[in-house]
Amino acid sequence: NPADFVVEQLDKPEVAAAIAANRPPIATRSVVVTDAKSESVDRRVSEISKMWTLLRRNIACTKREPMLTKIRFIQSVGIALVCGFLFFRLDLNLLGVNSRAGAIFMLALTQMLFGMLGTLNVFIGERPVFLRETLDRCYAPASFYCARV
Repeated sequence: NPADFVVEQLDKPEVAAAIAANRPPIATRSVVVTDAKSESVDRRVSEISKMWTLLRRNIACTKREPMLTKIRFIQSVGIALVCGFLFFRLDLNLLGVNSRAGAIFMLALTQMLFGMLGTLNVFIGERPVFLRETLDRCYAPASFYCARV
C-alpha cells in the first residue's frame, strides 16, 4: 500500500529531520492585536492558554470514544472494590498494620502501572500529531503531557 510506505518513511528520524530542515520558517508565533490608537501590540500566547486548548482537544477526543470512557469507569470501580476487600476485617494488631502497609504499597504500585500503561498507549497513538506540533513549536512537550494525563 503506497500510503503505508509513506507513513513508514516519515517515521524514520532522518527523514523527519530532513523535512523539518527544508520547511520554510514561520514568520511569527504571536498574535498581533491592534488597539484604538492603531498601534500594533505583540502578545505571546501564554502557557495557560496552550494548556486550555490541549485540554479542550483532549475532552473532544474523549467524547468521541464513549466505550473507552465506560471501560475506564468500570476499571476504576473494580479497583475500588478490590481496595475495599483488601481492608475488610483486618485485625488491629501488628500483623494487621503490616498487612495494610503491604496492601497500600501494592495498590499504589498497581495504580502507577495502570496510569503509565494508559499514558503510553495515548502517546503511541498521538505520536505523529505530537511530533508535528512540537516541531512547529505550537506548545512544549510538558504542556502536551500534562493535558493528556
